Amino acid sequence: MGIIDIGVWPESEGFKDHGMTKKIPNKWKGSCEEVQDFNTFMCNFKLIGARYFNKGVIAANSKVKISMNSTKDTSAHGTHTSSTLQATMLMEPLTLAMLKVWLKPGFPCIR
Repeated sequence: MGIIDIGVWPESEGFKDHGMTKKIPNKWKGSCEEVQDFNTFMCNFKLIGARYFNKGVIAANSKVKISMNSTKDTSAHGTHTSSTLQATMLMEPLTLAMLKVWLKPGFPCIR
């Protein structure tokens, strides 16, 4: 699953890789970029990549103030959005009874 947002908070429970296979898919071509307040050790077998992109914003508006050049979420929006998307991907096949057990921040089987 890929998402473009303001970043993620890798310390969040939803990004822990407990119970996941300890193998990154062979087809994965991304990277975990070391930048301000985010190092490569923050990625794991669930959060397998993180990059930031702001050159287009700066090119369009050279006077824009960027608070941080990082993939680190500073407002919780990106973390919330990505963990919500993880839950949505699994909701359809589950019954309401199962939702009570499974619905929690993040799911172990989604990267």
